[in-house]
Amino acid sequence: MAPRLQDLPEELLVAVLGYLPKTDLKSARLTCIRCGYIGAQGLFQRVYFAPRRSAIETFLSISANPTFARTVTELVYDGRLFLPELTAYKPYRKAFDAHICYQHGEDNEDIADAEQAGDGDGSTSNVGDDTTTRRQAVTPGCLIKGPDLYHETLADTLVRYTRLVDQQQSILEDKKDYEALCTGLKNLPNITTVIALDKFAECCDWVPLRADDHSRYHQRSELEIAVPIAPSSWARAKTIEDGEIRKWDVRGIQSLMRAVSKHCQEVTGLYIGSELSNAPMSMFEMDQDDYEDACTMAQRLTCLKMDLYVSRSDSEDEGQEQYDCLNGFLSEATELRCLATSGRIDSSLFNGKVWPHLEILIWGDLGLDESHLKAITRAHKGTLRELQLRNVYLFGAEGWADAAKEIGKYLRLRRVSVLGVCDEVTSEAAVDPYLEDDINLAVARSFMQSIPRTILLDENSHTIIACPGEDSSLVEIGHSQSP
Repeated sequence: MAPRLQDLPEELLVAVLGYLPKTDLKSARLTCIRCGYIGAQGLFQRVYFAPRRSAIETFLSISANPTFARTVTELVYDGRLFLPELTAYKPYRKAFDAHICYQHGEDNEDIADAEQAGDGDGSTSNVGDDTTTRRQAVTPGCLIKGPDLYHETLADTLVRYTRLVDQQQSILEDKKDYEALCTGLKNLPNITTVIALDKFAECCDWVPLRADDHSRYHQRSELEIAVPIAPSSWARAKTIEDGEIRKWDVRGIQSLMRAVSKHCQEVTGLYIGSELSNAPMSMFEMDQDDYEDACTMAQRLTCLKMDLYVSRSDSEDEGQEQYDCLNGFLSEATELRCLATSGRIDSSLFNGKVWPHLEILIWGDLGLDESHLKAITRAHKGTLRELQLRNVYLFGAEGWADAAKEIGKYLRLRRVSVLGVCDEVTSEAAVDPYLEDDINLAVARSFMQSIPRTILLDENSHTIIACPGEDSSLVEIGHSQSP
């Protein structure tokens, strides 16, 4: 008798079904009880949560199913919010017009010109010249087939957006999100990774150099929301000069931290923000009991990634309060093996801290003082094995070339990645502050000088790895000498 798929050992059947797209996997699960049980392992390894009714219902449905719940290992929090300030007509219309412009690939300035040319309601003057014709072609009213439909759509979606804001506010004020998280997490005992994001379209994360595809969630959430103005991402600086940043409503993220610290005892990885955005650091400003629970959770973490910014209000001490909270959290994370940070974080925050097991250190998109770099690498010279630097500005008189030569003498790294770095020395001598590609590679080699045998892994990513089994020359992957 020919062997049947159902007769395969469980580990092989898991591997076979793992190759199927989710749509085909769902069909395969209907063929028999065994395939249905084993196939469930590939359906829900990740669950999403947001302070919205539809997201909460989906989360609770998955967690209530014992077959699905046992396979979930990752919780992703959607940190976007519907903004109460957009429930007024004028700001909503401005956001609505910008959305139409973006969807049709038009220029915001052309839209503004078209508005000025008309009466302000999406129509244009009938002058009859080429300029008027061009402007009318990019007017929001025309982009959705006429001013009447434009105003009807604008009014209808404003009402729906306002309802979503009210729903969101009710959930946060009544702490329904926290209740739902606690209810669901009690049934999800195997969660090891928690992620908080505000970007889901084409979201790539470089820690540890992996790409996370959240496109399915992004598409599904857009359909469920059913309004053109999507939830807003975390606040950004108004200008580079003044650095003023609007505060973000962090009640939802604080509820996440509270619930996870109480009910997820297996969490070892915490990822806050991504390379595309920075999370508000005020999320750590919790009640004392909740903050202590969060610090207890930090003691279990082996991987911590933080892309954060300090948000300030009228209080001059608020920035310091946020740093103090983060400082206490980091001090408790004594089991860290991988630490990645970027955003608007003062590198002095890491001075004096020693993580006994730290193997991977990643910095990106920030300014780093030369003395701080030397202090943290010297404190971890016995354990540090991987260093990644991307878009890091080095303050100090030496510059990257000299600093790397000094640091490389006492570090024994197995992997170094240096990309897009710059320093004060180069900035003063050149128009382009960023180091040339060959200098990036030279800096990476200097960091690795204590390992005589090395191999160039990827010239494009400017990454060098140790390869003790090869000779001491550098070999480029893809060339004839590649192993």
